[in-house]
Amino acid sequence: DGHYRCRYGIRDNILNATNAAFNDSRSQNGRNHNNYVDFRVGTEYDLSKENMLYATLASGHKAGGFNDSFPNPDDPENYLTPGYGPESAYALEIGSKNEFFGRKLRVNASAFAYLYKNLQFQTIITVGEPPPLQPNGQVQINPETGQPFPDNRGGAAVRQNAEDTARILGVDADIVLALPAGLEPFILSGEEKLG
Repeated sequence: DGHYRCRYGIRDNILNATNAAFNDSRSQNGRNHNNYVDFRVGTEYDLSKENMLYATLASGHKAGGFNDSFPNPDDPENYLTPGYGPESAYALEIGSKNEFFGRKLRVNASAFAYLYKNLQFQTIITVGEPPPLQPNGQVQINPETGQPFPDNRGGAAVRQNAEDTARILGVDADIVLALPAGLEPFILSGEEKLG
């Protein structure tokens, strides 16, 4: 028995319906256990009272889990419940914060890199084996029926982990200028991401 159990989120009045399409509910069983320790470290160096350099490095995780069960087209009595692993993220930022002209002008800039290992994403997978093929690529004929073997494959939306590490690189800058006569400051901000 798994830690999690649901009935596809189906309401009781649908479960009690006479239509077979609605009353074939199954338990959703699966187990998942993840352990990890996250961290955040940083340092700064003050060039002056109005200017500083800084760097931070941090990690984060998203727990793994399992997908909803779905019928195996090759064995309809068996249901498949594929799982997925935890996602890990690492963030590095290096930047500078500055104020000029008696704090009337503020200029901040940074460069950052995000690395995602085992990134979780949703996709559609094909479930089941394809029918046997002839050498010419056509589906083989079933000798018992005289008809081509059926293609019982189906599709299912599942959460999976990416095999490659995902990277996001970028720069961020903002400039704030205080205007005279108590007017609101003028703000210029921008960010560029690559990856």
